[in-house]
Amino acid sequence: MQNGLSKRDVEVGLLVEGLLKFRLQLDWLTQQEKDHQAALGTQSENIACSVADESNAVNSGDPIDSSNSSAEDGVRQSLVRLRDQIRQVSAELHSWKDELSRYGDLEKELSEQDGKCLHEFLSVYLTETPVSSVFRKMIELAADWRLRFGMGHEFQTALLSQANVVASTCIAIAGYKNTSDVAFDLCILDEASKATATEALVPLSRSKRWVLVGDLKQLPPFQDEALRSSEIREKFNISPDDLGETLFSHLLSSVSDGAKFPLRTQYRMVPEIGNLVSQCFYPGLLETATVDADKALAAFLGKPVVWRSTSRLANRSQIPRGESLTNPCECDLVRQELRSLNGFAEAHGQKYKVCILTPYGGQLNALRRMLEPEMHKWEELDLDINTVDAYQGREADIAILSLVRSDRGKRLGFLKEPERLNVALSRGKFGLIIIGDGDYLRAGEAPNPFVPVIGHIRNTSAECLWMEIN
Repeated sequence: MQNGLSKRDVEVGLLVEGLLKFRLQLDWLTQQEKDHQAALGTQSENIACSVADESNAVNSGDPIDSSNSSAEDGVRQSLVRLRDQIRQVSAELHSWKDELSRYGDLEKELSEQDGKCLHEFLSVYLTETPVSSVFRKMIELAADWRLRFGMGHEFQTALLSQANVVASTCIAIAGYKNTSDVAFDLCILDEASKATATEALVPLSRSKRWVLVGDLKQLPPFQDEALRSSEIREKFNISPDDLGETLFSHLLSSVSDGAKFPLRTQYRMVPEIGNLVSQCFYPGLLETATVDADKALAAFLGKPVVWRSTSRLANRSQIPRGESLTNPCECDLVRQELRSLNGFAEAHGQKYKVCILTPYGGQLNALRRMLEPEMHKWEELDLDINTVDAYQGREADIAILSLVRSDRGKRLGFLKEPERLNVALSRGKFGLIIIGDGDYLRAGEAPNPFVPVIGHIRNTSAECLWMEIN
């Protein structure tokens, strides 16, 4: 021990496994504590292994020096208690796993949920209330059904052939056996502008009549990166227009006017958000139906549309992450917004569905890492963190948008595509909070969809609020 503590940097000890090693480590830690020095004790495996080594040595009758200090005894007792707690928790986990295994796929489904969802499940499942009793019976009934009848393709096929209304993705409808002869009288294809021709034809080919609903001013189908190369397009005689054309756009340009009908009234957003989207992307043609506003929320935010600009912050810049980008400053500002929103919701007895959107996968991962440790505290917020592209077709009470881009140049990357910005700004029903470097985005390379958006927000003070964060 004296040899080890006398070294300033490193001491390598070759020790026999068992009590001697454990005792010597305890002596080192105890002496450091007496000398008022900070010490860190680590090992490559679970701490319970060393505790078990010591316990086995004690139980086998090996002699122990009775002159140990009280501090050493306290450390040993704490470690033994920790070992017992680990064993108890492990036994309980095995017990729960055995019970959940009775319920078929429920164990797998629960393992894929986040902590908040699991907490809600257990709060109902473990309590002794009439609701929890019914809930457990329903789970047992579902498990018994799956055990007796199964939920395989044969069952799904039989159900599909008898159903009057079926909801499905384009591709999933073709995934069931023996359904090729199932014909539908009508197929309604939503988000048709985002479906490739091959995707759209899967359900349409099984139907007698078609109704396609889409918006060419929102995101088109995903394009493989290779097809963006001019050399590859020339090799296969593919024009840029060919890449952008969908079955929806083709039909829109070729069918008679009697088969086309414009939908100009939106029912999702409050007028302030609807007006922003209408003026910047639909030349004022989009009208807003009567939507009940959340006046308390609007007063709390300042306006239903808020841009919090980071242009004056020294740490506002983007950071490259592989092939993507992150912005730690904006991550922190998003967290502050959520803390504030949850406090407001608690004070007013409200619950809000909130989507946190960003164009970049790197920022998506950074937001999740920062926010997940606190998400269980925000009980009044139903949070969804996602990319803009993945959130098309969905909505939330409040949308928070982290734009990420902030650099010395003027590059906007794919933020210069107005369809992506249109989707991003039109997800919130009652509130839209935009976080980004306003000066940088307004001065970005042309074509720049942020120019009309920033102009509208700054010039329409009755509906929108522009804030410079200092």
